[in-house]
Amino acid sequence: MEEDHNHANNGDGDKDSSPVGNETVPEMIDALAPILDHLSHQVLEYHRIKAPEIKRRQYNSFVVVFSITVAASALGHYGVIDGSAAMVIFGAVLYYIFRNNTQHSSLIDGMTRPKS
Repeated sequence: MEEDHNHANNGDGDKDSSPVGNETVPEMIDALAPILDHLSHQVLEYHRIKAPEIKRRQYNSFVVVFSITVAASALGHYGVIDGSAAMVIFGAVLYYIFRNNTQHSSLIDGMTRPKS
């Protein structure tokens, strides 16, 4: 006797819907739709309000990174600092840029980093 393991059988011969409690999965999804609509509206509203602050932080970060890069380049070019020191500064700037892009630490306010 072979059983069909791809579909759950709820006893009334209907194999297309999976019973969970007294409701089927499509009914549960329909019940969650208003909650998800409300949640998505709240998330969009939050991002609309925070957008100017996020742009200001991005601009400030760009100014700082650009200033450090220009200063390190000029100091290295005129021999005030050694070339290897300038490369260390460039490496630190690149680390700062890629660390923020992967963890979004300076862009998303109110979220904490996972503890390692």
